[in-house]
Amino acid sequence: MSAKQLSFLADESCDFSVIRALRQVGYSVNAIAEISPSLPDADVLESAVAEKRLLITEDKDFGEWVFAHQHAMTGVLLIQLSSKYALRNGFSRDRSDKRTCYRT
Repeated sequence: MSAKQLSFLADESCDFSVIRALRQVGYSVNAIAEISPSLPDADVLESAVAEKRLLITEDKDFGEWVFAHQHAMTGVLLIQLSSKYALRNGFSRDRSDKRTCYRT
């Protein structure tokens, strides 16, 4: 499988700039915030498995849940964008849009 064949499911906690950047370089990214806001975590995991997508999240609970329950997964990618990094790279905090922690 080549890198571009990877497909992702972005949890609602995922910074939307990450989703946007992945899409801009040609990756398939489904975003829970766009397709099913407030979907329970167990359903998010089930969707990732059913669609064979790598789950992208900023929520550490997903990784813990997967390991504790030995849940079959394509993978979980935990990202954490620090405010310092975000501000230094042109992102600004946006609390008006729950899908987006930072805007470019």
